[in-house]
Amino acid sequence: MSLKIQNTKGTFDLPNDYNIEIEDTSPIYNERGSQSAAATLPASSQNLRLTNYIYRLDTDLAPVSDSRVTVSDGIYRRIGKMNVTQASRHGGIVSNIGFDESEVYSIWNAVSLQSIKGLPIYKPENGTEGIITYLNDIMSERRTDTPLHIFQVCVAMPERTENDTPVLYPEYLNHTIKNSSGAYVLNSDARTETYLLNNEPVATSIPICYGLTPFLKVSWILNTLFNYYGYTVTENPFDTHPQLSHLVVLNNAADCCVKGFIDYANLMPDCTINEFLQALYCRFGMIYFVDGKTKTVRLKFIKDIIASPAKDNWSNLNAISPTIEYNAPTQLRLSAATGISGNRKQQVAAPTAESLDKFLKTYNYIVSETFGKGYLSYSPHLGLYNVNKLHTPESETHGTKEIISGT
Repeated sequence: MSLKIQNTKGTFDLPNDYNIEIEDTSPIYNERGSQSAAATLPASSQNLRLTNYIYRLDTDLAPVSDSRVTVSDGIYRRIGKMNVTQASRHGGIVSNIGFDESEVYSIWNAVSLQSIKGLPIYKPENGTEGIITYLNDIMSERRTDTPLHIFQVCVAMPERTENDTPVLYPEYLNHTIKNSSGAYVLNSDARTETYLLNNEPVATSIPICYGLTPFLKVSWILNTLFNYYGYTVTENPFDTHPQLSHLVVLNNAADCCVKGFIDYANLMPDCTINEFLQALYCRFGMIYFVDGKTKTVRLKFIKDIIASPAKDNWSNLNAISPTIEYNAPTQLRLSAATGISGNRKQQVAAPTAESLDKFLKTYNYIVSETFGKGYLSYSPHLGLYNVNKLHTPESETHGTKEIISGT
């Protein structure tokens, strides 16, 4: 069997002894995913054709940064994306291949969530009246089949002293009031609100639906962004967890409903896709596993991975036993950086000497096999040097033993 690399145009010409080194990494430790080391493809006519003759100085075509390729060798088959970094007629085509998480990382490294194309727009026939009914139904949970939640949020609480009395001028999103029947509804009418501007109350006329803004569920955002790039989410804890399924991303789009429709792009977080996923990693320990072959994604929490039982025992599948290399012994040097400071003497671990040789010199290189008073002894079992000090009035007060870590 020989290694083969194919893209949509054909198979690359490779020498018989050609090989590439692939570094597989877990997304727990590296969000950039698995990648191959940089390798050089021969500058054959076939290879130059498959890469659109990018070595030519007169070309107006940039290298395709996300060209999908298939790497196969016998039963081994893996799909990734080739990134060409250098090309010439005499030096060949230098490239590396990214797999799994590396594929999507290269796509959305600097892509804003608000720039995703094709996000839904909810536009009822009766405009703002339909918006008000729709949002009230969501708030009262008469509608649960939407990716939205809505609830009251106080975004500011400025204060002003009037007649020696502090007066508050709260500012709300989705302000709720009681209607004539005593039920809570959204305060959506055109009205006049008093805001505190430059420490002065200002009466401001606001249009119908101003201050109303629904919040997108995190589960919907995750499913949408992966689906947009052609991946199917097969496992999403934000869909199934009883509490996290209600988790939303807040926004301050107070005027998103005044035109009679809701554009989901205005509700998306103002950050890149990677920043959003990194926030979920930092807050919940969420990581994503991408399968480039099946175009599927699994979202998992690190705590769930650690708590899950092992499925397979690979102990008997090791290709070779560990090899121990013995190097020439060198002298161990201790430094101040190895010390541990503390207020109590028992908690202080400052080095006794710079080296073992200087430490033993203090005791004339005499190490006793027994724990005699006033002598230095060594415990091979514990790896510790022990000094049993002679009894003195001071040692009666502070103790009689000194333990020193061995080498």
